[in-house]
Amino acid sequence: MLKRWHAVGAVIVAAGLLAWMIAASLGAESPQAHRGAVRGQPPQTNSASANQAAPQDQRGTDQSPLIVKLRPPDKGSDEANQDSRDRLEKSANDRSLVRFTGILAVMAVLQFLALIGQGFVFWLQAKRLEQTIESAEIAQRPYLFIGDVKQQIVPTNPEQILKWEHNHVPELSFNFRNNGKTPAIFEEVHGQLVLLDKLPDKPDYKMGIIERGMSIVGAGATSPLHLRKLGMQKKEPDGKAPSETDWQEFEAKRKTFYLIGYVRYTDIFGRIHTTGFGFELSPKVHRFAAVGGNAYNYRKTETPKTQGKLARLFKVTRSQVSFPTLAP
Repeated sequence: MLKRWHAVGAVIVAAGLLAWMIAASLGAESPQAHRGAVRGQPPQTNSASANQAAPQDQRGTDQSPLIVKLRPPDKGSDEANQDSRDRLEKSANDRSLVRFTGILAVMAVLQFLALIGQGFVFWLQAKRLEQTIESAEIAQRPYLFIGDVKQQIVPTNPEQILKWEHNHVPELSFNFRNNGKTPAIFEEVHGQLVLLDKLPDKPDYKMGIIERGMSIVGAGATSPLHLRKLGMQKKEPDGKAPSETDWQEFEAKRKTFYLIGYVRYTDIFGRIHTTGFGFELSPKVHRFAAVGGNAYNYRKTETPKTQGKLARLFKVTRSQVSFPTLAP
């Protein structure tokens, strides 16, 4: 019985000693935990309680894949200097490229301006060449003027006046003289002798005879005579004698005889020239004098449509040129 109590007492002493050792151990760890809390470190907790409180780490799974960030290695001083030199060289190359591109653009603009200037010079030379050609043509072209008009209208012998008043058909003849330096090629000759009290403001070329043909009058030469009679038409080639009343009006100076018409001719340069004329018979001197102003006495030059401004440098055949007429 006594041995049993001794055994129980030994177990109690051993349990008390073990409890004292645990208490002493817990008292020694508490200051270190306190110092860690002061320094900003979280206090250490029991691993068992932490495992129970913390959720399970999901990194490295499909829900939260693992990401590894690689930092580039730090460059040395030599490599950094080389990078700086590369950047400076690239910047210099870029500036040179920009400068070279600007030079090319300026050269292109200058070349374009030079092309425009060259075109203007060519145009100016063409104009001067054209003016030279025109000046040469004007200097060398033919000029046709109506020559002497020989009238057989009023008799010079007074004893024949009564006879002429009744059966005489007034008529006249005229020719053309070439005062130019090159030949003239006749195309049309129109002329009519009329007895009127007043000349119209504009000529009427529907009446009279139109001679069409190709005859040549050389420089300084005179064309053959052209005969015109009063009232001369295609249907009445012999003309028509004035009435007694017409002669009385003529003697009273209320009417007079007029010669109106034109001549159309071409030159060796392919141009068409037209010269109009208007003449009036003076009762005092019985000769024809110019009348009608610029409406009847004119000169004009035409260029066929088949010829350009510079095409006159080349030969143009007559079959290639059309000649419009002033009268049907």
